[in-house]
Amino acid sequence: MYLLGWNDLLWPAGFASRQPSDGGTDNAALLELRNSQVFLKTLSKARRALANIPTYMMLDDHDVTDDFFMDQEWCENVLHRPLGRRLIQNALVAYAVFQAWGNTPERFEKKTPGGTFLEAASRWLMKQPSPAGAPPDEKVVAAALGLPTADNFSDYLDKLREKKTLPRDFTADQLKTSAAADAPIAALDWHYQVVGTEHEILFLDTRTMRAYNGDPTSDGTEGKYSYDLGSVSKTKGHQPPSLMSDEAIKR
Repeated sequence: MYLLGWNDLLWPAGFASRQPSDGGTDNAALLELRNSQVFLKTLSKARRALANIPTYMMLDDHDVTDDFFMDQEWCENVLHRPLGRRLIQNALVAYAVFQAWGNTPERFEKKTPGGTFLEAASRWLMKQPSPAGAPPDEKVVAAALGLPTADNFSDYLDKLREKKTLPRDFTADQLKTSAAADAPIAALDWHYQVVGTEHEILFLDTRTMRAYNGDPTSDGTEGKYSYDLGSVSKTKGHQPPSLMSDEAIKR
């Protein structure tokens, strides 16, 4: 549907001149057909305009799932489950390959953490073996995305509770000792900047580098917030999460 909505070349041949199969007796169907044909005739102009407008991408919750990394409680509830970790990992792999790579291609060149990620992700998705002596590709992918793995998520969550921010370099730091010198491993940064002749645009990652100020407990009563159309209401005196931690601002 999205491809047809932006590309006139993908529509069926002859659609622009197609006539209704019932001879036009169904007025509603005829109106829908005519509206679609008018839309198709103007679509090439929209393609041309968009092809000449710079587009820069940044991940948000619609790229992953609603309220992605919204607060500490959400992170703990999702990341301690295998299904939750896999869903987040799959979504971030897609974002890295289809959007972040285009934003900052220099971060994905060979012998960079991004290059290591692309090679590992390709083998992992194709179910090919990891290089001899190297960490498993699935762990390399998780490390590049700043996520825990099946064997370290408990320690990862302890770090989250201690520092009140996602320990994005935790898995990468564990794997660095076994990584080859020409295959560096590190958590990828999603933020970037575009510098023009008289302007500079900063694109900020406000999802994976948040600071969490609440303290979730076993009964789930602490650190809760209510969200209504983008507004955040405090409960029990807790502050809402900061969209960027001190570490994120330094980076």
